[in-house]
Amino acid sequence: MENIKFDLQFFAEDPDEGNNTDPTKESAKTFTQEDVDSILSKRLARERKAWEQQLEEERKKAAMTETERLKAESEQKVKEWEEKYKTATERILKAEVKAAAAEMGIVDPEVAFLLLKTDEVNEDFSNVKDLLVEVIKEKPYLKKSANIGGGTNPGASQNAEENPWLPEYFNLTKQGQILKSDPAKAQALQEQARKRK
Repeated sequence: MENIKFDLQFFAEDPDEGNNTDPTKESAKTFTQEDVDSILSKRLARERKAWEQQLEEERKKAAMTETERLKAESEQKVKEWEEKYKTATERILKAEVKAAAAEMGIVDPEVAFLLLKTDEVNEDFSNVKDLLVEVIKEKPYLKKSANIGGGTNPGASQNAEENPWLPEYFNLTKQGQILKSDPAKAQALQEQARKRK
């Protein structure tokens, strides 16, 4: 069988139909020599200004005495270390707030940190819990509720939480511990689990 080559576009209904994406037909923006000159002069002026500033700083450093130069360098280092200290302190504060929030049962420690009045925190972070208590007073929904449920949707009973034979609390380790320590209790919990199924 012989292959025949033919142009598929020949069979198309309208060659100009649809979006024409031929890059050769797109209009390109043209610039006059004056436009190019003004763009280049602006760019050269910016670069020259930056270069002159850098040159001026180098001249000042060269003109400084050894003592002045060391003083300027030490001031720069002090600024850098102060910034690093501030960043480290913020990280430590955030960690302290998260730990205290988790201990206090706050649902979202990140939100608690954002709502915390960080300017009132002591340097040793000793009053973080007190400030979190204030946040909880203002926004009580941040704290986990102790007893979820009630009315038509009661929370799980204490016995259900201790029963490792129930599917929602299934735990082989606890089952083994209860079987070893109190076989009668293990038997009763197994019966309770069977009745709930």
